[in-house]
Amino acid sequence: MTAALNAAETLPVKRLPAEPLYPWLPVINVDKDYAASVDLSRPVLVAEVADMRGHTILIDGWHRLYLAYTRGLAHLPCKVLNPEQEFSVRVFGGRKGSLGRARAAARRLR
Repeated sequence: MTAALNAAETLPVKRLPAEPLYPWLPVINVDKDYAASVDLSRPVLVAEVADMRGHTILIDGWHRLYLAYTRGLAHLPCKVLNPEQEFSVRVFGGRKGSLGRARAAARRLR
């Protein structure tokens, strides 16, 4: 996670529509007491994943998403890793054998 947060450090803050992610909350183990204390002004981190045809996934910020849900918020501040950034910080999973393949997949999505 540290590598992903470092990669996102200089990225611009955008607005994430939070409501489409709310259906995932029942399958995420959220500490509700901790969630009540999180800072909603801190951007969540999402990544565009080339292996998933560029779909985004939330990789940091589930407790902030849960708090946004309980408060009825429609948007959260976010930073977005592009497919190449996501691939460079991926620990495991997918086809992490070749950055060239990730770049080619990202180009096909553009």
